[in-house]
Amino acid sequence: MNESRFFKNLGKDIPLLIVNGTKGFADPNFFYFSGIKFGVFEACAMVVRKCGSTVISNGLDSEAAVQAGCDVKVFNSRKHLLDLIEGELKGYDEVGINGAKISTGTFESIRERMQDRKFTDVSEQIAVTRQIKTRDEQRYLEKACRISTKAHENVLGTIKEGMTEAQLQAHLIHELMMNGSGFPYAEPTVAFGENCAFPHYSAGGRKLKKGDLILTDFGATFNRYVADVTRTVVFGRATRKQKEMYEAVSQARKAGIRAVRAGVKGAKVDLAGRKIIDSTRFKGKFIHGMGHGIGLEIHDHPGFGPSSEFLLKEGMVMTIEPGVYIAGYGGVRVEDDVIVTRSASKVISGGGPSELVEVS
Repeated sequence: MNESRFFKNLGKDIPLLIVNGTKGFADPNFFYFSGIKFGVFEACAMVVRKCGSTVISNGLDSEAAVQAGCDVKVFNSRKHLLDLIEGELKGYDEVGINGAKISTGTFESIRERMQDRKFTDVSEQIAVTRQIKTRDEQRYLEKACRISTKAHENVLGTIKEGMTEAQLQAHLIHELMMNGSGFPYAEPTVAFGENCAFPHYSAGGRKLKKGDLILTDFGATFNRYVADVTRTVVFGRATRKQKEMYEAVSQARKAGIRAVRAGVKGAKVDLAGRKIIDSTRFKGKFIHGMGHGIGLEIHDHPGFGPSSEFLLKEGMVMTIEPGVYIAGYGGVRVEDDVIVTRSASKVISGGGPSELVEVS
């Protein structure tokens, strides 16, 4: 199914060669086109064709590819891998590659072996194909969101004065996995107090005090698909300023969600929330885009921003995540995941609370 959509977007019949990287540098498109649910497949390859695709696997992971129903060939050395790739590409003058993910060294070794071939970067066509989620992909993302929101609900009961950001992060990871997540795609953000002003913060030894904002940005994985959810609460009684920050963000989130539907330009969704925040005393404190696609990657193409020219399409799955950040004081962000439908959006992450939650 994914292959047919890709070749329709590509507009010509040439094979696509995907070479997976090592762990931490994997190409998610290897798993997108193969449908393999587990395994690492370091330095393995896949040739995607209209007439059928082939996974070229090492011996460690080959059985996982067989179980996924793939046509599999097993290599036993670097030279053997290149031999098998060359054999799968026999008869083609032009080959597509994912230039966004293949390493320079790997590409050069392949090009040296096949100097008579034309290699074309088709990463943009791959990205466009992945924008629209199949019903199965949507179900995986909905499941990841349910796991995420349940984990956050449970982790609120573990919060206590004096705990560190890192300790709460550990509780959050535990709850995600106990509720059915694979290992988190990315390190969850957990920030207390003034550290909430950093949109991309790494949890540390800062201890929780009464009156602190607590910002958590996290997401479960399910069948490799990644949720992305952010919640902000306060430990103890909220101040008026904290409530005002949250109210501005909450209203911006609702406006962003209301703006989402097929045919709407990305910039319009961004503006819908941004103008609400900029109408408050927190003007200029929303310092990033309104959201982004999610899927096999936590930041999947495309993203919302003031200059986003893309049109939303039915089946896209996007985040809506406005925020307010005040250096030295703290920040508030609320993030939900939505499926784009023809006339509206479907929130699949439960929806952030309308008012700032006080945790005691």
